[in-house]
Amino acid sequence: MEENRENFEYEPAQQKKKKDPKVIAIAVLASLLCLVLLAGLVYFVMVGSKNGGKVDDTTAQTTAPAAPEVQPSKTYTVDDETAHLNSGAVIATAGDMELTNGEMMIYYNMFLAQNSYSLYYYGVDLSKPMDQQWYDQANNLTWQQAIVEESLNKWHAYAAVYQHALAQGFQPDEEAQNYMNSIDGMLQEALQELEYQSVEEMLDKEMGAGSTLQGYKNFMVIPYLANLYVEEFKEQCQPTMDEIEQYFTENEAALTAAGVSKESGHVIDVRHVLITPEGGTAEGDTTVYSEDEWEACRQKAEDLLNTWLAGDKTEESFAELANKESTDPGSNTNGGLYENVTKDYMVPEFDAWIFDESRVYGDYGLVKTNYGYHIMYFVERNPSWIHTVSETIAEERLNTMLQEAVEKYDLTVYDERICLGDITKTEEQ
Repeated sequence: MEENRENFEYEPAQQKKKKDPKVIAIAVLASLLCLVLLAGLVYFVMVGSKNGGKVDDTTAQTTAPAAPEVQPSKTYTVDDETAHLNSGAVIATAGDMELTNGEMMIYYNMFLAQNSYSLYYYGVDLSKPMDQQWYDQANNLTWQQAIVEESLNKWHAYAAVYQHALAQGFQPDEEAQNYMNSIDGMLQEALQELEYQSVEEMLDKEMGAGSTLQGYKNFMVIPYLANLYVEEFKEQCQPTMDEIEQYFTENEAALTAAGVSKESGHVIDVRHVLITPEGGTAEGDTTVYSEDEWEACRQKAEDLLNTWLAGDKTEESFAELANKESTDPGSNTNGGLYENVTKDYMVPEFDAWIFDESRVYGDYGLVKTNYGYHIMYFVERNPSWIHTVSETIAEERLNTMLQEAVEKYDLTVYDERICLGDITKTEEQ
């Protein structure tokens, strides 16, 4: 996935001191597993955030410490002309993949957008240049340098896992293909919303001078596919019951000290369809429903349950009902399924129903909570220790895979080539 690059002369490449790849793998694991679908970010950064992702200065001003101003010994910021001229310059490699300045601008700006509130409470002023604010004054490290290093490590992790996935024969499914095919359409929608003349102009203004369309597409696709492979790998590396038993026996003392034993209770798999009352009256931060509105909600839930009971009454048909009718955004795209639910995780009424010891596969019913009426379908009960040990083994295997990937597809950084366009300009400028 290369970009067209200008022919420039550079000084001999100077590699940054490399971190221990095992440390990097562990550090990026959470990032990979918690990766947000990047499709929505185009709207957060370009459309949804009316102030360009910056924190409103009128909020919580008394709690955020002031950011000390500095005269940096090093900066990556260049003027717009230089940023455009060097947008195609390769600033890092990992295996066969290359990272350009144009793509780095996307990573850098997305980091600022995703972490704006956290940065604010660290004392970072997002209206001022990052290279003029200390991250670690004792080591003469600015926030710009810290964010660049974080962006490089994230790109390395995604690029390494992506290449490892391809080497293992990973193929995107139809849903992934549809997502990738939708990127151009999402950009066009943002273009119309923001009233720019071209996607290139929009990226240049919203992501900073030197941002490129190919860099943006790479950012949208590579982390997404890397995350899909991680999820697929997790499914494939689940241990057998014999492996779980062996692990427990070999590590029983440590597990017991951590509160994990064969008497630790159970976890539950359950499906549900949430029907929320309609209407209501706002009272402060809550909505209060009348008796008639609650009764209408109950009647709708009961009618849906009876319709399902009149059919084949299978788990598959229940999942279809959940995807079609449930108002729970946390489960209405996966058949209403919640897996490995622990005691007291759900609201009391929901919790009491699923942890009733008499429950068996296929049990159904109606449960009222503050959220509405839940049409319930009991799936499975498993000992908690089995779930804990299984997840531990799977995470160890996943960490091993990540470590091997970042070691095989090593990171090389050409620090002197990095050029960042100025992203602190106001619209008036």
